[in-house]
Formats: sequence, C-alpha cells, structure tokens
Amino acid sequence: MDEYQTHPDDKHYFDPFIRLLGNVWVIGSICLLSIIIGVALSIHHSEWIWFSRFGAIVTIAGLLLSNSTVFSDGIYLSHGANGGIPIRTKEKFIKKTTPEIREKGDRVFYGILFTILGTVIWGFGDLTSN
Repeated sequence: MDEYQTHPDDKHYFDPFIRLLGNVWVIGSICLLSIIIGVALSIHHSEWIWFSRFGAIVTIAGLLLSNSTVFSDGIYLSHGANGGIPIRTKEKFIKKTTPEIREKGDRVFYGILFTILGTVIWGFGDLTSN
C-alpha cells in the first residue's frame, strides 16, 4: 500500500495554503501584528477607529483558525463522507473522493473566502470613499 499515492482528484490547488492558515503560530502572528498595527496607527493619527479596523483582521484570523479542522487533511479529504472504500487505480493512486465530495469541499472553501472578503469590506470598505 505504501507504493500508492493520493490521486490528483483528491488534491486541491489551495491545500498547502489552507493548511498554513490552520497553523496556530501563523494565525497568532497575524493577530498580534494586526493589533500592533492598529494601535500604532491609532496613536499616530489620534483616531482609534484604526484599532477597530484591524480588529476585523483579528476576526478573520479567528475564523480561519476555528475552521482549520475543516481542512486539516486537505479541502477534499477532510470531509467525513469520504470514508468509503478507496479505489486503487492502475497508475498507483488511491482515490478517496467523489465529485460530490469535492463539490462540498469547494463550497465550504469558498464560503470561508467570502466571509473573509465580507469582513475586510466591513472593516475597511468606507476607506474607498476618501
């Protein structure tokens, strides 16, 4: 069985990136940096709205970390529905997902991306009118 590899259909292009966003040190660093930048800009401009704005980034970081288990094995392989019998292909791959499971993984992935986009717009969108 060691000679078999994960089938390309079971891998998502963003798997390495999404796993990185589940790293507590990476997310913790993003949170700390956001807080420092928010406080520094607030002090510099004497306007504490900047601290609030960078709180939106902390919210995104928390969302990513709390959802990291959703993608711990990759966008497609993390869903419980893929627990069926793996298919061994003649090209020495093991395929564990179906098109339906990959579609569900994509929906969750894009849902998180839309949440991030919405939070950034919520926190910084009014700056576009200046």
